[in-house]
Amino acid sequence: MNFRRIEDIVNFLEKSDWNSLCQHDNALEVALTPESIDDIFEMVTKNTDSPLIYESGCGSGVTTSQIYRYLHKKGIKNYKLVAHDINKSLVESAISKFSQDNRIIVELRSGSDYSDIPDRSVDGIFSFNTMIPFLYMYYIKKKNYSQHDDYLKETSRILKEGKPLVLTYLRVPFVLIKDSKIKKDIPFQVKLYNEHNSIEPFLRLLEFVKPINNLDYLEELLDKGYTIKGPRKDSSRDLISFKAFLKKGKEFAPEDWLSGMGYKFVEPSTFTKGHRISYKIINEFPDERFNSNYSLVKGEREIHLYLKVEVSK
Repeated sequence: MNFRRIEDIVNFLEKSDWNSLCQHDNALEVALTPESIDDIFEMVTKNTDSPLIYESGCGSGVTTSQIYRYLHKKGIKNYKLVAHDINKSLVESAISKFSQDNRIIVELRSGSDYSDIPDRSVDGIFSFNTMIPFLYMYYIKKKNYSQHDDYLKETSRILKEGKPLVLTYLRVPFVLIKDSKIKKDIPFQVKLYNEHNSIEPFLRLLEFVKPINNLDYLEELLDKGYTIKGPRKDSSRDLISFKAFLKKGKEFAPEDWLSGMGYKFVEPSTFTKGHRISYKIINEFPDERFNSNYSLVKGEREIHLYLKVEVSK
């Protein structure tokens, strides 16, 4: 199954077992740069010749193979990699895949079930494209997934000092480092690995502003405290004109959403007629959007909105 938009994945999660989300064999490369991946594996292998690594939500073992590949790239041959999932059929598939390598163990286990693992014994924990949607469903959709607290508490308990918990979701990296100097139940510090040098992409994912193309969704955003900022410098008049665009069938996409979905950006020039352009090739055709005069504002946060370019038929 292919997912082109974040909301496609969310809709899939609401109708399906979240653990069955498709895994990708390049999940690390999608979320992180080669330099930051190297940095993560430096942390995993620091002060040990035989790292112990866990992977939550391994699925059929596609992403497990990626961890294996990076360990060998760094010349680490003596390790133990424990991959686990709650889906029995996927676990059975992963077991058959790694049955010839006794360094890789595949288990039927939930993400928060680490009670048999000693404190400060693990060198790294990975979860690809599973735990962040899981957190999204808990925080935003208010689903009964309170196990996320147990997951973070348990991973912080079993990790050694200075070792990483690596969560990825599409292009969003969320890397937490065990730091016992933080006097909290969940003693993690955030490692910054994205181009804006902040964890804003993850926080914005939880806020989840998707393209605006109808009045109902606009009203939902307004109820959450957002306002429309536009060229008239008057919130009431800007809102009226923005609604008029929506009634004409126009779509405005948030800049964060475009960036997260892999759109590229072209800076303003005479060629772009002074607009900042975003674009992505989808099914061999360009999907183009230009920076409009409108943005969403909530507190100190301003999200620039891009208007979809009409394609002549």
